[in-house]
Amino acid sequence: MAQHDYVIANGSGSAVRSDLNNALAAIVSLNSGASQPTDTFAYMLWADTTAGVLKIRNAANNAWITLRELDGTLIAESGSASAPGLYFAGDADSGIYRPTADQIAVTTNGVQRVRYGTLDVVFNEGGADYNFRVEGDTNANLFFTDASTDRIGFGTNAPITGVHIAIPAASATSGNVHIAPAGGGQARYRLFNGGATAEWLFGQKTNTDHSFKISKSVAGSESDYLELTTTGLLMVPNGIEGCITAATAVASTSGIAVEFLSIPSWVKRITMMLDSVSTGGTNNLAIQIGDSGGFEATGYTTGLAYTGGSTGSATSSVSFPLAAVAAGDDCSGHIVITNISGNKWVASSVVMRQNDDIGFIGGGVKELSATLDRVRITAGGDTFDAGSVNIFMEG
Repeated sequence: MAQHDYVIANGSGSAVRSDLNNALAAIVSLNSGASQPTDTFAYMLWADTTAGVLKIRNAANNAWITLRELDGTLIAESGSASAPGLYFAGDADSGIYRPTADQIAVTTNGVQRVRYGTLDVVFNEGGADYNFRVEGDTNANLFFTDASTDRIGFGTNAPITGVHIAIPAASATSGNVHIAPAGGGQARYRLFNGGATAEWLFGQKTNTDHSFKISKSVAGSESDYLELTTTGLLMVPNGIEGCITAATAVASTSGIAVEFLSIPSWVKRITMMLDSVSTGGTNNLAIQIGDSGGFEATGYTTGLAYTGGSTGSATSSVSFPLAAVAAGDDCSGHIVITNISGNKWVASSVVMRQNDDIGFIGGGVKELSATLDRVRITAGGDTFDAGSVNIFMEG
């Protein structure tokens, strides 16, 4: 380490030689020392052994500029987007700078393009019209963000919607777009509206059942809406509006009524089928409908006629009558109940009392107080003892 004032004073030959050697020692050691040289000059180099850095005196000779560490590590000014700390000759607004502690950024033409931080890498943080493109081996636009339209393209540099996937050639094993969990297990996907408690789930039914299922989750409670089984069967628990949906047949072998509840609001026509239904009493078989307030037993305007071994007719204001029966009589047939407007329903029925070949034809009208959601068959308090009942629902 050596420093010198770079002035060779007059003296004897040996003194002058010693002064020259000291000056040369200061030069070859870059004026190294624990403190700055006493005499300084513009653009003078100083190896600051206390800070371990190499410095150069500024043009005004009033401050030091740090160039690099003495172990070879390069040091650059923090700079800015318009004047980066590290730039290229002839292009002073393009290079690398430090926006703040523990960050570096790349700038071109004075605009930040990429920022690297401790938690993220951000492209186009300033929101400029600056696209981002990833090129593949044969696809120049494997991934493309169009800043001017705020759209993302896969395989295209002209996305026409928020996310645009240009389908590549189909694969025999994975199709055009292949989405799968990284490991084994249930493959399910989620559509979430970003704030409400309801969300849609779709995909594999369970880890072992590969049926396809669509369900809705509300506050963690999941309800199934559609299932396509591995055998090709389509199951819709709540029915399909505009199509015929069958409920589950119910054995009419006990109880005083067979009820079908939770009928969807979109249903406009209900067909109830009777298969060899009988009771242990003599009251008429009849149909009643209802809404969320319960089954209604008033306000029906109906009629029933029968023919065969005997003929006759009857009316009712408490139900849609289907057939007059005695204990052990078995009846088969159906009644169709159709929504004509609002909450008003009309009915027509054809039922055969099979044991004595008497046929019953009926019809009527009933207006509910609210939307229909239930229907039942009764026998005036008598107990059912044979047969089964089911309904079809249509929207």
